[in-house]
Amino acid sequence: MKRMKNKMTQVVPLRYDTAFKKAFSQPEIFCQFAEDVLGIKFHTDEVHRGYKFLEPIGQVDIEHDLFAEDPESRIVVEIQHVKEHHFYDRFLYYHLINLVEQVKNSKAYQFDRTVYTIVVLTSPYSENEIDFSVVIMDFNPINEFNRKVEVYPHQLVFLVPRMLNDKTPTGIKAWLELVLDSLDGEMDESRYNTSIFSCKNFTQYGTCSSVSPCRTTAPL
Repeated sequence: MKRMKNKMTQVVPLRYDTAFKKAFSQPEIFCQFAEDVLGIKFHTDEVHRGYKFLEPIGQVDIEHDLFAEDPESRIVVEIQHVKEHHFYDRFLYYHLINLVEQVKNSKAYQFDRTVYTIVVLTSPYSENEIDFSVVIMDFNPINEFNRKVEVYPHQLVFLVPRMLNDKTPTGIKAWLELVLDSLDGEMDESRYNTSIFSCKNFTQYGTCSSVSPCRTTAPL
């Protein structure tokens, strides 16, 4: 008796920003992704693609891949495939701009929304370059007793699907497996049988016939 092969669906890999943004800009998917990665509650009915502030903040007029807010949080998601030696600095800059933009005058320095920036890195990195699947940077200071002082809830998160390991947190791991599974241009439909991870949520935006990888900046 022949063994049945799993059904493989042809997709545009999620390293292409066109495919990634169309899939993850679905509000239900964006919110669940944010909640699983950040461990917060988040709800929005609108996710902006290619978002810019009305007026440039600072010296660089930046554009965010995905941007969404609720009354308490501002979340930015970036997909990065090209290897850049300065990407840590660039995304720190993006993150800080979203804080600076909230301060309107010298009498109101408070931040109305907590800022979370999530960066998904899809390039092949060696362990000498990156040896983690997830790293979270917060801004809380540490006192002389080696205790964190919880004053700044903002976070900058880097996710690296190709570096998945047995220490990757479960909630994050499922999303990184999804991105990783797409990188060869095929996805195994049998692996995605829950409503949020249904393959159709991603393949309807990422099939080769419906999305052209017209905005990639580097090959695998």
